Amino acid sequence: MTVVYRLLILLVCLMTFGQVTASALRSGNPYERLHVVGNSKDRFMQFYEEGMKQGYFFYEELTKHLVPQFKGIAYGAGGAGCPGDKTLVNFHSFDCVTFVETWWALSRTLYDFQAGRVPKKAEPFLVFTKNLDRIRYFGGENCGIGYRIHYFTQQMEELERAGFVFNVGMANGFPFKEKINYITQNADKYGDVATSAQQKAYESILSSTPRFYYPTKNRASYYPLAKDGDLIAFSSTEPGLDVSHCGLVSIVDGRPKLNHASEKYNYVVIGQYLDAYLIGRTKVDGFFVYRPRFD
Repeated sequence: MTVVYRLLILLVCLMTFGQVTASALRSGNPYERLHVVGNSKDRFMQFYEEGMKQGYFFYEELTKHLVPQFKGIAYGAGGAGCPGDKTLVNFHSFDCVTFVETWWALSRTLYDFQAGRVPKKAEPFLVFTKNLDRIRYFGGENCGIGYRIHYFTQQMEELERAGFVFNVGMANGFPFKEKINYITQNADKYGDVATSAQQKAYESILSSTPRFYYPTKNRASYYPLAKDGDLIAFSSTEPGLDVSHCGLVSIVDGRPKLNHASEKYNYVVIGQYLDAYLIGRTKVDGFFVYRPRFD
């Protein structure tokens, strides 16, 4: 039943996207599907060109070199006025999720070009936005807000099935058994998304899917496995919610540090010790770790 349900979702999404793509092709403007904030295209190109200077693709080294250059970028969702069927591109401000998504799509774009997976004449910015769609939406295409993946762990599981990432906690983590239904239980925050049968089905699948994490008290189990560029998401004590915050890991002198868009500090923070972040946080009881794959 689950497989059939997923195939139906993908079929509807592809049909809808086909209509959008046809419209864009008729107009000759592939930018019609995008909502680009300010000079975000120029800012993307600065990061892209800096990454291409490496001359080859090595994700951990790229993380060490390029992630610190996000330091100080303002905190914020930055999606005001963005229609649901357009892909948001914003290098002027990030919340925790858009920071992780933007970094991951940027690194995948660099991989695509340096590994020869796209034509040399392809436009880097458009490859980047397609990678954003692959990360953000069911079926890898933006078919509207109903196809945005709202739960972080569900986003990772969809991408794991596509071969883009794997759950590091499967090696030595602990089962995560919480029921996930935060969106459907909070219609005042999520509107029509919360009351849709589709969202209820998503939550049912998510709640029954095995996954692994590291409870705060067992955090040291992850440390010997940690690598630069790991995606980390902090499990929430809020009923029905999987994670409340996310970021990227970097390793300094053998110790994991957290790089994240911080609401507390109101900008992107680079190099906060993971232990220091976890200590005293009553609304966080552990973390998930996912490692991007490039093959």
